[in-house]
Amino acid sequence: MIKVTAIPTGKAWMKSAQKCGGEGRSPIQRKLDIFRDKNWVGPLEIFAWLIEHPEGKFIVDTGDSAENSTPGYLPWWNPFFTKEVSIRPAGMGSATFFREMRDTPSTTCWPTGPTA
Repeated sequence: MIKVTAIPTGKAWMKSAQKCGGEGRSPIQRKLDIFRDKNWVGPLEIFAWLIEHPEGKFIVDTGDSAENSTPGYLPWWNPFFTKEVSIRPAGMGSATFFREMRDTPSTTCWPTGPTA
């Protein structure tokens, strides 16, 4: 039997135009819409997934790093994560969980994005 468990790893706030782009808008128009938008959406949960499979345990991290919201972490020319998105960690519980799972021989970790 396969069991999938969602593990909350943080929360994100973003502009509403970033969550749902306007239909018929070009990629450049959608980016401009984000900067013009004054409405923030959030908090939205960020998850990692623990998949317990007969062949072992697998962690898939689909989240983002809270460091993206730290001034100086990203280059100055990347305005989206430094100005238009705010990422906050869920707390030490998820970090401790991941350290323990990484140290378990039967666990394979597949990060799909930056990990905290």
